[in-house]
Amino acid sequence: MFFHEDWLMRQIEMLVAAILNAILSKRSRTNTVTEEENTKLSAIGELLDKNEICEAENLIFALADEKENDIELLNDAVKFYQTLNGKSEEFLNAHDFSHEEIKEGLGALCSRYDIFNDTLISFDFENDN
Repeated sequence: MFFHEDWLMRQIEMLVAAILNAILSKRSRTNTVTEEENTKLSAIGELLDKNEICEAENLIFALADEKENDIELLNDAVKFYQTLNGKSEEFLNAHDFSHEEIKEGLGALCSRYDIFNDTLISFDFENDN
């Protein structure tokens, strides 16, 4: 079990690095963040600080629905998952979350933001070897 958790955490770390690299190399920040948007983005961090992980993830995807292709939100979302990836499976389970859900959330972000769809890089979100 420990080996599987360690492997999954490394896979998530590599995915986070690849997403952040894609953000920096493929997209430039073309929009400015309004005060209202900044407040919503800080709410993600506040929820995470309170260990309200599911609520924070729900907020991320609700904000993504409101404003498509928001690079600042994508960046914050990736950092959210990166922070969670550093937590133990026991901690995540205690808050109704898991490393598997981190991987799924990152995969959903990649699909939503059209990351890696036009490159040779692909991630197997179904293979849990």
